[in-house]
Amino acid sequence: MTEVFTSLVSAHPTVVVLGIFFVLLLCGFGLPLPEDIVLAFTGYAVHLKVMPLWLGIVVGMAGVLIGDSTLFYIGRRYGERVLQFRLIARMLPPARLEKIQRLYQKYGSRVLFTARFTPMLRAGVFLFAGWARVSYPKFLATDGSAALLSVPAIVVVTYLLGDQIDRAIRAVRGVEHWILVAIGVLVVAHIVHGRIARRREQREARAAAPVPEARNDESAGGS
Repeated sequence: MTEVFTSLVSAHPTVVVLGIFFVLLLCGFGLPLPEDIVLAFTGYAVHLKVMPLWLGIVVGMAGVLIGDSTLFYIGRRYGERVLQFRLIARMLPPARLEKIQRLYQKYGSRVLFTARFTPMLRAGVFLFAGWARVSYPKFLATDGSAALLSVPAIVVVTYLLGDQIDRAIRAVRGVEHWILVAIGVLVVAHIVHGRIARRREQREARAAAPVPEARNDESAGGS
């Protein structure tokens, strides 16, 4: 991997920056290249001073968010007709589309956040978000907040470990793994907290309910 990265980064800095941007766009459309490898290459280029760290993060964020937004727009523009495109039909086979629909029915737009860390579902979820008429500001805020967790982390980790690029890539994959673990813990904690709060409210409601007065049959019979 070191030899591959070194040969690619030897191009003109402008070519490197534009190449990173356009490859990230293509990754959003299902290019069979892990997005984290492209971001790791970005960090490696920063390590070799091909570009400053801030530019590496900006290019990574721009490539990721513009690619995601393009998928969202295609879903919004064409709706169900999007499945007429062969590439998208291959990206969204019936089983995967059904799974995404179930996730949306269960979790709503919250699934957008998790999709950023799930390469197999990411493109389909973003297409379906546009199809389902999720508002673009909400989509961008959710996807952007997830990207702010992963993109700078991957670029910085590879920048710091640039002398050991293979170790850096393993660390990068660990970053996304632990982000997913953290999300899972937060989701479980949210569900448990919600259930505890509902049970507490139910107990308080029962305690506050007025106790029905006992019926005095004898008095009623004597009157």
